[in-house]
Amino acid sequence: MTRQRALLLLALLLPALLVRLAVLQSHTIAPLAFDVRGALSDVMIALLLYGFLLSLLPWSRTAVAVLAMLWCALNLLNVEHIRTLGGSADLRNLSYLFDSVFLRASVVPALSTLLNWILLLMVAALLWFALRLPTKKGGTLMLSSCALLGLALISWLPLSLDAPRWRQTHVVHENLLRWIGPYSAYYRSQAVYNGDTDAASIYSQDLSGASLVQRKAKHPNILLLVLEGISGAHIESLASVHGFSSTVSMQSLDALAIENLSFSTFISHNRQTSRGLYALLCGDLPSLINTEPKMTQALETEQLHCLPNALRAAGYATHYMQAAPIAFMAKDAFMPLAGFEQVHGEAYFPDSNSRNQWGIDDAAFLRQSLATVQTLQDQAQPWFLTLLTVGTHHPYIVPRGFGAQSFPSAAQYLDDAVSEFVEALKEMGVLEDTLVLITSDESVGVTSYRGYRPGDTGEDRDEVDQISSQLADVWGLLIAMTPVRDRARVDAPFSQSDLAISIMDYLDLTDSGPAFIGRSVFRRYETGRSIAFGNLYRQFVGLIRPNGEVYLCRQEFGEMCQRFTAPTGAVFGKPRLALPVTTEVESRLWALVDKSRSLVSTNARTHFTDTAQRSISLLTRAKQKVRSTSEMYILFGGQSLSVPEHSRISVEIDVALTGDPGAVQLSLRLDSDDGSHFARWLPLMRSGDRLTVAFDYYSAKSLNALSLTATVTPRAGTGMLLEFGEARMRLREVEDSERHAASAIEVEEMILHPKGVASR
Repeated sequence: MTRQRALLLLALLLPALLVRLAVLQSHTIAPLAFDVRGALSDVMIALLLYGFLLSLLPWSRTAVAVLAMLWCALNLLNVEHIRTLGGSADLRNLSYLFDSVFLRASVVPALSTLLNWILLLMVAALLWFALRLPTKKGGTLMLSSCALLGLALISWLPLSLDAPRWRQTHVVHENLLRWIGPYSAYYRSQAVYNGDTDAASIYSQDLSGASLVQRKAKHPNILLLVLEGISGAHIESLASVHGFSSTVSMQSLDALAIENLSFSTFISHNRQTSRGLYALLCGDLPSLINTEPKMTQALETEQLHCLPNALRAAGYATHYMQAAPIAFMAKDAFMPLAGFEQVHGEAYFPDSNSRNQWGIDDAAFLRQSLATVQTLQDQAQPWFLTLLTVGTHHPYIVPRGFGAQSFPSAAQYLDDAVSEFVEALKEMGVLEDTLVLITSDESVGVTSYRGYRPGDTGEDRDEVDQISSQLADVWGLLIAMTPVRDRARVDAPFSQSDLAISIMDYLDLTDSGPAFIGRSVFRRYETGRSIAFGNLYRQFVGLIRPNGEVYLCRQEFGEMCQRFTAPTGAVFGKPRLALPVTTEVESRLWALVDKSRSLVSTNARTHFTDTAQRSISLLTRAKQKVRSTSEMYILFGGQSLSVPEHSRISVEIDVALTGDPGAVQLSLRLDSDDGSHFARWLPLMRSGDRLTVAFDYYSAKSLNALSLTATVTPRAGTGMLLEFGEARMRLREVEDSERHAASAIEVEEMILHPKGVASR
């Protein structure tokens, strides 16, 4: 091997192997047999890339250098993904690396550490020396063949259930397994277990339990405080029930849990804010796997029967506010449809102690929300207010001087902010006639976040086993502060989809409202019931059964399942007793997954338009005030649509810039899990200009997570308005006769009409 080839190979091996050691060290995990398998996977993928780069070297040394540096960045970013979300990245989402908002808000902070810069510089130096040396041709075919054979042998070995996939495979290898894995069982209709009673139990309403609380006010106000990513594992009095002890200890929330009604086993049905909010507000399960979220599906309904609509019909004023941009995930469209009269996002709040692309800090958000609480309190009408924080979302919003940009610091900052917020509510007299519910949209888990410290959880305070780590990812939070200060700890399992029926039960409105599913958290039940959950990031689904059994399966189905009993009253705890896995386990879970995917299946009052002809409005307000900033911000995005094969996606934008003199630049990106399909900076617009854009994208195969994201970058001036005549995306199934002529992308129009030309 020549010196050039040795240096190039070292430049490719170092990122994969060193970052694996780094993430193991950060979790103080002792390398075991499956880590050797993971290291071998790293080597084989690196050798495949090495063979490709050797063949490319005689043609373009610049291309070799760029690809090698991208390889290094991929490995570094995947480590951050593992620390934040508990699993390797899905490479179908690589297109987000080219989104400048995502790049600045998440990617740059992830790479901007001293160790990462050192590794990047080491790899750059190795490449610099290697590419200055003479090149020898040949020898790549045998090398690539051996690497492929080695990768095939590693893939043939069964994955261990005792460790996450990232410890057993390289991120590229894991994605290959995910794409070519055994999906056949996933699509088998015979997998549905016809004798199953779990779905019937989950999708029913049960108010048979005895009341757990006293009621004071006839029409108390309702304040729903949703804390981004917080888990019951972070509340000592709740975590101790399951034998957990976390170094992320939110003492103020723990005091509230002890002094009020708290729930030690509260289940988050899935990861992702849109899914958690949908379950909380609409009394229904979200989709348990990575298909189109029901919050997105709901945008095409004529009428949606969710909790805000039900309370509004009962005479309540309904308000929704969040610390993040309101247009992302189309919450600006969904929340009014769900029944909120007033909907506000990050742009509504002028002050902040810290701010990034994803929103403002929690203390500033909650402090400024008190003005709305006071306004509502001054009215004679009862009110329902929902607040969603964002500071504990990666990459975390922590003011300078408070602590590191890590989840533990952000959680402590949020804990202090909630304490101040609750104290302010008390001084305002709000708590005397208000039911306050503190919950979370999802659970960050106990190991999957930046700033995780070894010994965070577990009986031996050494290493959290794989099952504990998976279950903690669905361990949510619920604390209820009633006007009469009911005080109890409830250990029976409840879930996010129970909250809507619980509030209706507390208000004694169940006879007149929608038939939300679930049980009331304000009642005590003598028997158990089934609760389903999933994790779209770590690719598993699960079920808690009435007899205390827990099922866990990979999303591929037919590959691996586990069945075990959990300690009585401590679903997330140990020790566990493993039980034999039968085909019934997979069948029960598949029946629930299949039912969870459709909004229609659980809400008979919801009407859908023809799914073959879909029209989605991208904005709820035609006039959008341009912010007084030089920073890019999101205008809309995050629709996450599911698109059948042979579909044509048509986008039409017609917008004028009005108001005071100035200039802005818009960008459009059409992305899906299959990559980026369209990405353009649009022409610079000056006040008085009008811009029309129309393009089509044809996809021969089905797509998931399709999203059109628009961003705005103010270039000059203030006091401007974007006035939209049209902002719409249409999806149409292409007929057989049209398919032969279909092209991937076709831009029909992109015209800037200067001031005074072609005005509407």
